[in-house]
Amino acid sequence: MHNNEALRRIAAALPLDEQDLARVIDLAGLSQRLPEPAGLLLDPDDEGHIPCDDATLVALLDALIVLRRGASKGAPPPAAKANNNLVLKKLRIALDLRDQDMLALFEVAGVHLRRSQLGALFRAEGNKHFTACTDGQLLCFLTALGRRQSA
Repeated sequence: MHNNEALRRIAAALPLDEQDLARVIDLAGLSQRLPEPAGLLLDPDDEGHIPCDDATLVALLDALIVLRRGASKGAPPPAAKANNNLVLKKLRIALDLRDQDMLALFEVAGVHLRRSQLGALFRAEGNKHFTACTDGQLLCFLTALGRRQSA
C-alpha cells in the first residue's frame, strides 16, 4: 500500500483531524518540512498533495506512539523502509492492542487468522516464520479499526 494511502486510512480509522495530524507532525519533528498537514491526506491528483516517503511515514507512526502512549526510554532506531508489517506493528503499539484485540479486529473484517499467523506478521523479515502483511490484510484491519473507534 502506498504511504499516503496508508496514512489517509489511518487518519480516517483513528480518527485524526487536521489538528491531531499537525500535533503528530510536530512530535515527529517534521513541522518545518510539512507546514500543511492536510496535503499528506490528499489524492496524488489533487492540488497541494504532499508525497509521503518511507522515512516520513515511519516518523509519523513513531510520533503517533508517543502521542498515544508517551515517550519511552531507549526506543529502537526507526526503520528506514516502511511496509505493511511495520505499519501494523506500530499501530499495535500506539493503540496498545493485544493478540486477542488484533485477532478480533481481523475477524470483524472477515480475515480469519490463527494466533501463530498473527505472530508471523510481527516477526523480523529474515525470520523463517515471517509472513508479509498484504495490502488487503492491512486495509481490512484499518477498516475494522475505524468501525471500532466510531462505535
